[in-house]
Amino acid sequence: MKHSIPLLLLILASTETNAQIFTTNVSIKGGNSPISTLSINSAGSSEHQVFVAATNKGLKAMRNGATSWGTAIEGFSSVAGTTYCAGIHGYAYNGNSSGGRAYGVLGRGGYATSGYNYGVFGQLIGDGYGAGVYGTDSSSDFGINVGNRYAGYFNGNVRITNNLTVFGGINGTLTGMGISSTLPEKQIAAISIDNIAEQIRGLNAYCYYKENPHKKVIEQISDTLTEAYPLRAFEVQDLSKQHYALSADELGKLFPDLVYDEEDGSKSINYIEMIPLLVQAIGELKSELNRLKDYNQMLIKGFTTDLDEIVAKSEECSLGQNTPNPFSASTSIAVFLPETTREATLHICNLDGKLIQKKTLTKRGTFVETVSLNAYEEGLYLYSLIADGVLVQSKRMMFEKK
Repeated sequence: MKHSIPLLLLILASTETNAQIFTTNVSIKGGNSPISTLSINSAGSSEHQVFVAATNKGLKAMRNGATSWGTAIEGFSSVAGTTYCAGIHGYAYNGNSSGGRAYGVLGRGGYATSGYNYGVFGQLIGDGYGAGVYGTDSSSDFGINVGNRYAGYFNGNVRITNNLTVFGGINGTLTGMGISSTLPEKQIAAISIDNIAEQIRGLNAYCYYKENPHKKVIEQISDTLTEAYPLRAFEVQDLSKQHYALSADELGKLFPDLVYDEEDGSKSINYIEMIPLLVQAIGELKSELNRLKDYNQMLIKGFTTDLDEIVAKSEECSLGQNTPNPFSASTSIAVFLPETTREATLHICNLDGKLIQKKTLTKRGTFVETVSLNAYEEGLYLYSLIADGVLVQSKRMMFEKK
C-alpha cells in the first residue's frame, strides 16, 4: 500500500473529475502506521483527520481569484450541547527557552480599499451575549459570561500607545496616577509654582465643531464601492454639538509639561493632570478670599488699616487653630506676638459679627490662651487676633455642649 500511494496521488492529480478513495489511513513520509486519516511527516494523531508535522512552516493554503468573497483557509466547527467549539485554534509557544516570539494567531491585512484592511476581524453573530474579540492576560481564563454584546472585551490590563477615540459614555471607575509612598522620594516634589490661580486666569477657552472623519474617506472610495460609513447616535450628536478646549499654544507657555506633540503635527493637552493645578489654584483663591473677609471684618469693626499693613503684620504675628476643635468645655489657642507689640487683643464673635468676648493679651512671644463659651449657645464662632490696631488673622471654632 505504501508504494502505491504516490502513483495513486499522481493519477488523481491528472484527472479533471472529482474522485473518492475508500481505503485505510494514508501516510506521506510518516511511516507505515498512520493514526490520522492523512498524516504527513508524522504518524499523526487520533484527534485529527489531517496531521502535518514540519520544522518550519507546516501548511500553506493560497487562494487566487477575482470573486467578491473568498478565503485561503476556512475553519468551521459546529457541535451540540455545552462543549467547547472553535473554528480555528492557534497555539504557539517556545518550550526550550524564553527567546523568540510566539503568536497564537498572526493576522495581516492590506492592499485593499483604503479603510477596509483588517489584520484580524472579529464578528459576533446570533442574538446572544458575547464579544467579537475576547482578550485575556490569564493563562487559566478561557472566557467568561460578559453579560452583554461587545465588539471587543478585555479581561485584564489593556495598554494603548496612541490616541483612544470614544463616542459614548465611559461607565465604571476611572482612575489616574496618584502620589503614594511606593514612589521613590526623589521623584516626588511639591508644586513650587507661585500664583497658579493668577496664571490660569490668563488662559482662554475656545469653542469649535468637529469635522466628520469619515467624510473624506467616503469621497476617496472608488465608484465601485458605494457603502457609506454608518454613523451611530453618539457620533451624530458629537458632530452636531459645540465643543470646548484650551489653546495648546497658550497653555504650553505656562505649563509646557501638559502639552504633547502628536504624530500628525497637532498638539494635545493632558487635561487629567491639570486637576492638581486647579485644586491648588482653588486653595490660593480661598486664602485670598479669607484675607479679604478678614479685611472686611476689620472695616466693620472700625479699623481703617490698609490691607498691605495687614499682610505685613500677619508675617510678624501668628494665630493658631484652636484645639480641641470642636470643644465642649474649653479650648486652647496658640498665639505668637513679638516683644515689640504694644497692645494686642483676642476678639470672639458669632457668625453675625457680634462681639461676645474680648481678651487683652499681655504676654509676648509664644503662649497659649484658653477660651470658654459655656455661657453661650453651641455653634460656629469666629476668633480674631488684633495687634497694634491691625486685624492679623481670623479663624473659626466649633462649640458643642455636652
